[in-house]
Order: sequence, then C-alpha cells, then structure tokens
Amino acid sequence: MAPLERHHVLDYGARLQALQRVGGIAQRPLTLSEKLLYSHLIHEHDEWSLGDIERGQTILRLRPDRVACHDATATMALLQFISAGLPRVQVPTSIHSDHLIVAEHGAEQDLERASSDHREVYSFLASASKKYGIGYWKAGAGIIHTTIFENYAFPGGLMIGTDSHTPNAGGMGMLGIGVGGSDAVDAMAGLPWELVCPKVIGIHITGELQGWSSSKDIICKLAGILSVSGGKGKILEFFGPGVRTLGATAMATICNMSAEVGSTSCIFPYSESMGRYLSATKRDNIARYAESFKETLLTADEGSDQYYDDVIHIDLTTLEPHINGPFTPDLHHPLSQFKAHIRESSWPSNISHSMVGSCTNSSYEDLEKVHNLVQQAKNAGMSRPKTPFLVSPGSEQIRATAEDAGILGGLRDAGAVVLSNSFNRNFTGRHDGNPATHSFVTSPEIATAFAYAGDLSFNPSTDSITVVGDSGATTEFRFTPPTAQELPDAFIAGNDLYQAPVLENTGQYRVEIDENSDRLELLEPFPAWMDGRASEMQVLVKVAGKCTTDHISPAGPWYNYRGHLTNISHNMLLGASNSFLPENTSLDMIGKTKDPADGELKLIHEAARNMKNKGLKWCIIGDNNYGEGSSREHAALEPRFLGGTAVIAKSFARIHETNLKKQGMLPLTFDDPADYDKIREGDVITVLGVDGKELQPENGVAVLPGSFNRSVFDAPHESVTSDEDLTDANIFLNQTQFIAYDKKFFDIIGPKAKVNHVQTLAFQTHEAPCYNSDTKQLFFVEWGPPGGEKGVHSWQYMLDTATNELRNITTDPPTINAHGCVIYNKRMYVVTDGGPKETGQLVKIDPKTLKKEVLLNNFYQQPFLGFNYLDVDRQGNFWLTDSKSGYGRDIVPFANPTNPTVYRVDGKTMRPKVVHITTGNANGVAIADSEHGQVIYLPDTGVSEFKPVSQKNAFGNRGLYAFDVGQNGILTNQRLLNNPIGYFYDGLRVSRNGWIFAGAGDGVDVIDPGTGLALGTIRIGGGENVALEQQIAKVKI
Repeated sequence: MAPLERHHVLDYGARLQALQRVGGIAQRPLTLSEKLLYSHLIHEHDEWSLGDIERGQTILRLRPDRVACHDATATMALLQFISAGLPRVQVPTSIHSDHLIVAEHGAEQDLERASSDHREVYSFLASASKKYGIGYWKAGAGIIHTTIFENYAFPGGLMIGTDSHTPNAGGMGMLGIGVGGSDAVDAMAGLPWELVCPKVIGIHITGELQGWSSSKDIICKLAGILSVSGGKGKILEFFGPGVRTLGATAMATICNMSAEVGSTSCIFPYSESMGRYLSATKRDNIARYAESFKETLLTADEGSDQYYDDVIHIDLTTLEPHINGPFTPDLHHPLSQFKAHIRESSWPSNISHSMVGSCTNSSYEDLEKVHNLVQQAKNAGMSRPKTPFLVSPGSEQIRATAEDAGILGGLRDAGAVVLSNSFNRNFTGRHDGNPATHSFVTSPEIATAFAYAGDLSFNPSTDSITVVGDSGATTEFRFTPPTAQELPDAFIAGNDLYQAPVLENTGQYRVEIDENSDRLELLEPFPAWMDGRASEMQVLVKVAGKCTTDHISPAGPWYNYRGHLTNISHNMLLGASNSFLPENTSLDMIGKTKDPADGELKLIHEAARNMKNKGLKWCIIGDNNYGEGSSREHAALEPRFLGGTAVIAKSFARIHETNLKKQGMLPLTFDDPADYDKIREGDVITVLGVDGKELQPENGVAVLPGSFNRSVFDAPHESVTSDEDLTDANIFLNQTQFIAYDKKFFDIIGPKAKVNHVQTLAFQTHEAPCYNSDTKQLFFVEWGPPGGEKGVHSWQYMLDTATNELRNITTDPPTINAHGCVIYNKRMYVVTDGGPKETGQLVKIDPKTLKKEVLLNNFYQQPFLGFNYLDVDRQGNFWLTDSKSGYGRDIVPFANPTNPTVYRVDGKTMRPKVVHITTGNANGVAIADSEHGQVIYLPDTGVSEFKPVSQKNAFGNRGLYAFDVGQNGILTNQRLLNNPIGYFYDGLRVSRNGWIFAGAGDGVDVIDPGTGLALGTIRIGGGENVALEQQIAKVKI
C-alpha cells in the first residue's frame, strides 16, 4: 500500500467484493462515503444489508487499513496496547513525533531542545515501535498529517488516527477519521472498530477559484454555515464540477479543517490531481491501479446525490476570501466585510504575529504562494513585513524541496522565522496561553498580506500599502493575487528520520519504563462498574460556555505528562468556566470550584481528588458541544482517574463522547437542553436506568438532582422514614389505601379519611371528571370497547354523589371524545379530542338540559389536533392543552403543531392564543393564584415523539412543571416541580386550600406547591384524572 510498507498489499478487487456483499450496488446508487465505509465492514459475525443500515443509528463494525498516532497521544495509546499483552500490532500503524516540539525560536534550535527535553518519551516511542512492529517518524520528520499524505494515504482507504485532523487524508480520496487512543488500540489489537453510521452531507461545488480566494476559504465558509458542531455524526462529501479544479493538497486543506465543524470525516472523489500527486510521491503504481476502479469504488455513483442527508451549494467563482475568529473557527467574515466587523466588535486590529503553516496549510503550493507575495513586496521596496512572520513547512520533504527551490531562503531574507511545526486552531489561549489574545484563521496568502500591512483591516484586493523609499519619497503598492505550481518539479526527500517497523523477532526488544519517571507510568485497570455508582453524585462543576479538550486537559507544558496519568490529572479542567462561581470568566476563577466535600474554593482537580480520597462520587455538568477540538483521550481519562462517574451535557463532540464511554464514564445528554439551567449548586445527582441490565441501546436514563422530590421515586409500600410516628401511621394508612410522606398529609385528608368504591364499569373510566357542587353530580367519561371508531369516548355519565346512582347521558348534539371538563358559572365546559370526523372542540354544556354549544372548533395560528385538558381562571379565561398526537386516535398529525401546545382562550371573545409549546405531552393543566400572580401547572406524561402515539416512553419527560403567567398570558419561568419515575402525572387540580392533586400511577398524589414534594398518595390501584369541588385556589410558593 506504500513504498515504505511493501509487505502490505492494496487489493481493490477484494474491497469491491466486500461492497457487493452488502448488496448496495444492485439496490440504489451509493455515495462515495457509503462505498468506502461498507467496503471495510467486517463480515465474520454479521451479514450486512444496505436496507438494514440506518444512518445515525446503526453501529458499523469496521476494519481500518491503518492507524496513526502522534507523540502526544501515542504514549497513552501504547501504554494501553502494552496492557493487552499482544506481540505486535495487527493493522499497519505509524507514530509521528511532532506535537511535543515547542515552536518558539526556529526549527533547528526548537528540535534540539525537544530532543533533549523529551529524550525519555522519544526513546519509549522508538523502542515500543520496534517491539510491536510500528513505523516510527522521529522529531523533525514533519507534521503527522502531511507525512501520512506523502507516504501512506491512498484512494479508497479507511484510516483512523488519534488526532482530530485525521480527515486530512480525504484529499487523497481516503476516509480518515479522528479517534481517541482506546479506539486506536482496538484496531491495533485486531478488534473490530465500531462507528455509528454517519449521515452524509453533500457539498456541491461549481466554478473555479478566482483572485485571492483559495481552498481554505471553502472550508472557512462551510464552518460559518455549519458551526463547530454542525458536522457532528456526518461526513462531508464533495462533488460537482468544481472538484476537478482543485489540487490534491488543496483538497487536503479542506478535509483537514473539516474537523472544526465536528464532522466525522470529509472526502473527495478520485481525481486526476490525486493521480498527479501519487506519481510525484513515487506511488504511480497506486495511481494506475486506482484509475481502473475509479467508477466502481472511488467515486460516487451517478444519481447518488439524491441520497445525501443534506446538500450545500458553493460557487467557487464568486467565493471571496474569509477570515474566521476570534476564539472559535466558525465565526466567519468575508474579507469585504471584515473591516466593518472589526470596528463593530471593537477588536484590536494591530497584528502581533502572522503565521503560515500547520497541518492545514503547509504544502509546497502554499509556501510558493507566500514566496510569490514576499517577492512582490521586495520588488516594491518593502524588505520585511511590519509584523513578525512565522513559517512552518509541513514535512521534512517539503522543507528540503522548498529549500532547494530558494523559497525558504527568500522568506528568511524577508525576516521570516522558519519553524518545525505549528497549528491551525484559534481556540482561546491556544497559541500563547493568554485568553485575551484574539486569534484568527485565514489562508496563507491573506496571512502574508496582513503581515506586510500590519493591520487586520487591510484588504489586499482593494487596499494599497504606502512604501517609503530611501530618499523619503512614498509610493503606493498593491499586491496582485499570488500564483504557484500545484506540485514541484520533483520532491527532495531530505533527512532520513524514519524508523521502519521490525517484522520478525521482535521479542528481543524491551520497553522499559523507569518506575521513578514523572513522564511515563504503566496503567492500572480502573475498577469495574458497580451498581449504585451513579447514585448520589456530587456536582463537581457546572461548566459554562465553550469547553474544548484544551479547556479540559490543556496542552503546552502539560504535553510532558501525556504518558503519566497521575501527573497529567493535575490539569483537569484548568481552562473551564464554572457557572456556580461569581465572575467565572476571570483569571482568578477559571479552573476552580467550591469543593462539595468541604466548601473550600480550590482548583477543580484538587476538589475531585479530595472527593475521591473521601469516597465521594461526583459528576460534571457540561454546556453545548462539550469536548470539541482535539482527540486527546486524556480529557476522558483524567475525570475517570479522579473518581468521576458521569458528564451530563447539552451536547457532546463526537470523539470526546466516544472517549468517555471507552474510559468508563457516562456521557449523558439532556433531552431538553433547558434542563441544564435546573442544575443548582449543591445538587446531589442520581442517574436511574444504568445499573445491572438496565443500560441498553435505545434506552434513555433519568437524571435526578437531589433537590427533586425523592419520595415519589420508590413504590409507596417501600416508603422509608426515620420518623417513628410517621412510620407507625403508615402501617395503618396502607391498610386503608393511603400513604403519607409528610405529616402535612394528615391535615389534608383528615383523621377519618376513607376511600369508598361506589361503581364498577366495564371499561376504563379515564377522562374528563368534573364535580358540580350545586347539583352534587360528577360528570366523567368511560372509554368504549375496541373496534369501530376506536378511541371515541362513547359513554358519558353523571354520578349522583348523594345516592351513588349512575346514569348514562348523551348531550344534544352528541359530544365526541370528551377529554377534559371544568365547572364555571354553573355550566360544564368540555374539551374534546375530536374524532375521525371532527377536530377538537371547546364546548359549553348545560348540566340540567344537556344542551351543547360549540364555542371553539376552528383553526387559530395552527390547526387544533386534539384537546386534552382545561382549566378556568378567576377572570373566566380558559387554559387548554392540545396534544400533539390527537392521543387515542390512529391519525398522523397533518400539520403543525410539531409539539403539544397550550392555549389561553379569552373568556369574552373566545379567541385563543398560543402561550406555550411543550417538549412532551402536556396531559393536564391547572391554574392557581399566588402572592406573585397566576401560576400554571402542566404535567408531562412522557409520550415520545419517536414512537407510536399509543406507546409511552418510560424514560422521556414525565415531570410536573410550574409556570408564571406573564404579560398577555405567555407562560414564563418554567421550573420542574416534581419528577415521578415509576409512573406519570395525567390530570390535576388545585384544591381550594392550595394543594395540588395529581392523577398518578397508583392513585392520586397530593403535592406541596411550595416545595414540589409529594406529601402523600391516595391509593386506589390506578388513577389518571381527578375532580375536586371547583374553586379558584391560592397557593403558597
């Protein structure tokens, strides 16, 4: 597969057979991403079929063609591989020493210092590579991705690498995917590598780049479109006529930086420019071989663009240069607008340093473009840039070639410092450790023009630079867009810094680690998972805002300890902001927390270590895209090592989420990101659904802060209390169908409370109970038998509560599918769920004559689907819930709402207004007055929008929420009041003395509106709706 590894053979025929085995070719056109993934599926235990593979869901078992690690991640990966006890790697593997080099003074001096400072680590990597059959590239050989592109990347391949920029290989038509060290070890050990089948975004490019625009601008624009997380779980696949206009290294630039949108990978179809690059790097045999499989394996099938999950169109002809930043790679600015953005944002415009290079932009073509601009400036009388200028060739081969061509000499003459490596990321503090530094990402040509202007507001396509000559006379100089060769006439190898893998007799080699080393440390296995590990966890820190792996496990001097878990754990979350602390973005507060064990303010890792030593469990709360950035698994190893159990976040970056799982941490995502705001300082978190066999694919889990009501988590008969009087009382109450959690319950139900069974009905008495205190009658509905108009509530009843006489009633005209009822002004107001022949309605019924008047049955703002419940406030306004599903009917919602809706209906005009959109199924509503105004209570039964409407989601939203009624009736200040787990709340009412009565799984729960605690349960073996003597209640909260 590569001149350096002639013992490995590239077999496109076998790959094509593997693809045909999936059956995809005969069924429909395949995207290129599908071809490359499915041709690497393992068929030993699984028979794969295209119809069975669901993007975003199916876990693929794959055999990568190769693995690559750089020195900062290879140490930990090798330590894990050593613990596996295998004699050698089972997949071609290479290690590249590039990340430990500190680029500071110049290539020669920096390499000399790195060789001295990291001798112990380099010796370990070299000896371990010999013993285990790994290719090793010594410090100075080049940046990992450039070296791979020059020597190993080939069209149609699949590689994984312990660096997030591994997609760089996509410029050679190879699917490169960044992973953590433990994933790499799985592949190195010959185990299947697992990946959730990515979705595919097609990037259709047309036209050809013009003027100052470059391939870097394509990905900078995409970053602005997709954001840093928009590519998560997706492959970016380029297609269209614009592909043929790009060189291989230009395509590699795009694929490399695709990591900054969180994508799984990025790929280009095989093209002539790839063939030219392969030939220039002495792999013309692969180029010829690839040509014969171009249509069948190395490009997408015609018509496959219909099967992309999304398509983005970019016209290269009109694309202008982009500058992205500061602090994040997705904040994009077209060059023509950048000057205005600087002014509007009050960013500093003076440039302290300008740098060209990194694994993203350090090709021969990039350096020749820079040299062209430097020569233009020299010819105009500008001997040096106004800004310190740094340049790093991507590899020793590029360095030697550029040196021979006079490029590097010309750059040095202009004052440029040539470095051995650099990087492309502009995260906060990444370059100099100063979080106030504004870093921007742009193309080499724009960076060079900025260096000569000394100012970010300079636009080289429109602006000129004033040049002062020796006589003092001034001239105006304007750059012209640079030109360069795609490839040099011939590459020059340069210094030989490669150690070939040893293929035989590797047992003679030893890998020794000094037990007193502060750089390397053999790993001890983590304790196995035990039930209860996720219960009663302290919240170590609630991270606010962006938290990359640089924030979790900073680089810089900490690179020294990448092979020593004990030592590097002292940097855990040093860069994170803690929302629990005041001024949490100040330098004094970054990386700190109040230790839950003793309340002292200290560094986060110190608090974690203290809790571990005291046997306390803890978790981390994260914000959006937690763990974005590099693939370093230390960001997952450190919290596990220090006793952490879980990270609960709004969302995760793909690689970090996988790393957490591999290291035995629970990465949990809030179903509703707004739940992040409900976690408070001092909360003790319990996660349900993760013990024993509970944690299964497709299952969710429930996250319970300790401030939630714990009394409803257990079955009532298992209720435990330390109050002996209450315990004794419960022994009696359990026999009479009550159970108390709080002594207040006795005051509510009275000393002689009793449940009387008054009627038995054939089917379920489920909906619309309301009690008329004037007539002493209870109205309710019984579900009819299955069949016919399924779900239509055909039987409506009046129960005389004085005599227990029950009579079947029919309103005039009939009321179909009644779902909720309230008594107001001596009339019954009923909402219906509609039926096969009508939409939901709000109707008024005279309880004496049973005459029905329809008040509301039309479409307002959005069509009604199925009213579920209602209440009335003191002003006579009605509050209705409209179920998403039209629950109980076999219908598919034909239009919005996409989520259940809460309406406020003006009692005078009967005009409804949408006041809230819920995330689950708002299955009840109750209103009360408080000293602060009106309060609305909404239960959520946890109906999943991803399942049939008749199926409950056991782990979905199922809480009781409280809201304040704001201006114009809009619901505000949502807060979770109670979170039942074994069941869900359905209908509810507030009593005249302010207690909430909620229909629940075992009967009726009585809830304190101030604390949200269930005070007790009226046990009747099952209850979903409840009726009280109607009166507007006032609650204390």
